[in-house]
Amino acid sequence: MKQTKMLSYLLAAVLVLVSCQKDEITEQIDATENDLIVSDLQKNSSACETQDICFGQPIPAGWEHVAYIDSHDCPPPRPPRPGDDPGPRENARRVSRGLTPQIVQGGGDATAVWMIATKVGKDVGVTTRDPITWAPLQTYTKNSTNPKNKLFVSFTGGKWTCSLTLATQNEKNLFTSPKGLLYTIYNLNDGCGKWSTKLIKGKQKPPTDPCRGPQCP
Repeated sequence: MKQTKMLSYLLAAVLVLVSCQKDEITEQIDATENDLIVSDLQKNSSACETQDICFGQPIPAGWEHVAYIDSHDCPPPRPPRPGDDPGPRENARRVSRGLTPQIVQGGGDATAVWMIATKVGKDVGVTTRDPITWAPLQTYTKNSTNPKNKLFVSFTGGKWTCSLTLATQNEKNLFTSPKGLLYTIYNLNDGCGKWSTKLIKGKQKPPTDPCRGPQCP
């Protein structure tokens, strides 16, 4: 009888957790980082390592597209044909080893903000921006000398959690408004200058136990 009750409680807890996750997810992709990526990201990257590959060749694992280019080492592109999609006419692409961090899930209340992110480097930073003009408002880093601009980062269960407390009333007003607040995440010492921006709106339920103390890595 006790085992039956215990199983019922566990099933109910799982159902509650699933329903909460449906409420809080703004965009869902696989946010799990493998050990190789995590190890690579924990090293400072002061230079941007690139290579050129002919168009049509697969991008090597761990590399990212930077730009389409013309290369003397690759066959010339074929002339465009009627009905072709308007795409690049270059014959090669440049790829870089630097990894672009991305916010894939986020939320918070009127003050505290949390973000689930991928490809987070050792010296990650987050800048808040006006949702209309994209003007930068505040910058938050792990080693900020101003405690109001502190970014807390943890890696648990194969996912990065970044959290912060909004420093200004303007940010708080935007975050809880229908407009929301833009967040640009970047790795400070990545010479490739990789960054991405996501719009997050407030009043969403946070993930379980986000790391927000001095014990966070």
